[in-house]
Amino acid sequence: MFSAMLMLGALSAPVDGREVLDRAVAGRSAISNGIVRVRQVSSAPDRADIVSEEQFIFTPAAFRHDLITHSVHDRLHESSFKEKPAVTMPVARRSFADGVLLERLRMGKNSYQNSRHQVPSMYHLENGREMGFPAAPGELGDLKRLLYPEAEVISHSIDGALHTVRLKTPTGDTAVVVDSDRGWSVVAWERHTVHADGTRYSTRGSVTPAQYGGVWYPSVVYREQYRDGKLELARELTVLSADFKASVSEKEFTLEGMGMRRGEHVREAPSAQGFVAAKERAGVPVDQRTPPHPHQPPKP
Repeated sequence: MFSAMLMLGALSAPVDGREVLDRAVAGRSAISNGIVRVRQVSSAPDRADIVSEEQFIFTPAAFRHDLITHSVHDRLHESSFKEKPAVTMPVARRSFADGVLLERLRMGKNSYQNSRHQVPSMYHLENGREMGFPAAPGELGDLKRLLYPEAEVISHSIDGALHTVRLKTPTGDTAVVVDSDRGWSVVAWERHTVHADGTRYSTRGSVTPAQYGGVWYPSVVYREQYRDGKLELARELTVLSADFKASVSEKEFTLEGMGMRRGEHVREAPSAQGFVAAKERAGVPVDQRTPPHPHQPPKP
């Protein structure tokens, strides 16, 4: 499926390959506010599928990710509840703005844990504004980074409305397919990298765009991740609803807007850099290449 799309196009293109990617970014950047609800199925060769329902709320300056239901969480925690929680009680809510990550996690039927983290950037997979683009960490709002603005364009070919742009970066090669007939939407990508230890990673994605009130946006995103040629993980997101005309208040990205009640405690979590500093003070070696994830701090 991916290879067939990426092999399209033997004709020279009348527009520059970088311009094609810029148009894809411009089309998505035109979306300001959004509320998108999706169903995600995550599968791996060694485990049962994980099914979740999620909601993205976003503006150009902030985003929020609500994990409404999650099959593993429900199985693990259902026994601790006297009665099953209503779906109006999300498993988790996270928001990110101005370098601050806020979390509200469900710990029991009527109890939550609230926390605040200082983080320099977030992976975009929880940001609905970037849904359907290749994954890359970076600063919020910089959509162009997802299409590798510093990369060298190796080739650009077209087949009808499909533009295939191949890029070379210091860490690997990437190919992106953009459909000019569907709002210059990214419809496929493939990226290959080789790490310092020789491990080969690749990700492949396909996107089915649709119009929501005149706005082009993914209706289905399918993504696969490989390690040394073996499938590690596959994820499929299906959009259940999308509203790009909704008014989104800044309060949505606060703990109060995520449902925190008066009197609840907020845990101030140290930054990822703080975790590294704590380990160094304790004399514990730190691998600077893989900074700790804010959700899973190492113990000093």
